Amino acid sequence: MQELKIVEIDEGFCRILYKSVINGNSYHYCLQEDWPDKVYLYRCSQPPWFEPEYQVGFKNKVKFERPNGDTQLQNAVNKWIDNYER
Repeated sequence: MQELKIVEIDEGFCRILYKSVINGNSYHYCLQEDWPDKVYLYRCSQPPWFEPEYQVGFKNKVKFERPNGDTQLQNAVNKWIDNYER
């Protein structure tokens, strides 16, 4: 199962940046809160910017590392992960 690990939590831009390594290649994604409690998954540009480029989905289930804070963003992302894992 593909695993996405947290690289950065950016409260200012309401997103959590993730990194996945597949066959030695790095891919970056983010879960971004666009409205309160509305979180979307984006594929991000490569370093150094990591800007959201377009919304994506995964054909196979992936495992997201969960943020462990208690901010609005982190709570919204954890709720999104709960729904995704169902």
